[in-house]
Amino acid sequence: MTRRGVLSAVGLGAAASLFGRVAVADSDERSGYVVVQNGDCVPVEPLRGDEPVEEFYGYQLPERYVSDVNGGVTGEEGGYSSVGTAELQRDDTSIAFLYEGPEGLSLVVAHGGADSPDGGSVTFRLSGMPEDGDWVVRDDFYGDGENYDAWALDPSETADDGVDQRIDWTWTGGRTDGGAFRPLGETFDVTIDPAFNEAAALFGEHYEGTVRAWEFLSAVDGGVERVVLDLESALRIRTGGCGDDSGGDGGNNDRNSDDGDSGDGDDRGSDDEDDSDDDDEDDEDDSEDSEDSDDEDDEDDEKTRGPPDDAGPPDDAGANGNGGPPDDAGPPDDAGPPDDAGPPGDE
Repeated sequence: MTRRGVLSAVGLGAAASLFGRVAVADSDERSGYVVVQNGDCVPVEPLRGDEPVEEFYGYQLPERYVSDVNGGVTGEEGGYSSVGTAELQRDDTSIAFLYEGPEGLSLVVAHGGADSPDGGSVTFRLSGMPEDGDWVVRDDFYGDGENYDAWALDPSETADDGVDQRIDWTWTGGRTDGGAFRPLGETFDVTIDPAFNEAAALFGEHYEGTVRAWEFLSAVDGGVERVVLDLESALRIRTGGCGDDSGGDGGNNDRNSDDGDSGDGDDRGSDDEDDSDDDDEDDEDDSEDSEDSDDEDDEDDEKTRGPPDDAGPPDDAGANGNGGPPDDAGPPDDAGPPDDAGPPGDE
């Protein structure tokens, strides 16, 4: 089953016995977490409980296989599976969710279940995993070379993939696979790039079952809401809301936030016009300054410029060519004060 995008599926599930162990936070106490896939963003709420995630997951094993590394608990009825998430499991479905326990926030993954007839396979490539966290539950990790699963958790082992971690899971019918990572911390931004079924690294090597759905669970009053995911697309899980983003693909709401709201858009348009007007005025000022500068340069040129090389008196200057007055120079015949020259009669 492949669904494009992230859809909010109103599938309320889980029996009352499970929700005697978990709680939903009051609205004013809820922290912001979202899942983002194919441009769609959905807020999610962690399941919360009083027991550590190892006990909540309930990975039951024969005592000889229980270890601090795999986080298992001793038990026979579980059959190498997660009994703690049994009421959340669905046939041929991979689920993931956040769990808030006494030792911090965890990312929980559980594939398959008791009623899945033929098992399955999946590869997760994970980026953004907190360096101070670890997979405190590793379903189907026994050690001593008995594992079918492959856990490449050191970046040196995943350098070719360009991711922090790579986990290859495969499981038989009627059982689970998965794990729990803790702590995620107060802020995180994790991406899961999945490869289900034939695309998984271990498909066909041990089992050939088909995973038909991938879901992210969110706690709500009376049960869980199941967010149906696309089996073929990367999933981003991060702190914050759908209206904010610290980087990368934040979904439709995040992209709208990046673009700014309509008010900001109008302001930006007004600023552009104002800037344009300012630029025009600056251009005019620059043009006037340039003209003034040119006039000043012309005046300076006139002050510093001497006569041309052939400068001299005109050919008719003076009668004898020596620069003196012409021969007929003298006052005009009518030179002298006017007849009525003198002080006015009333002085």
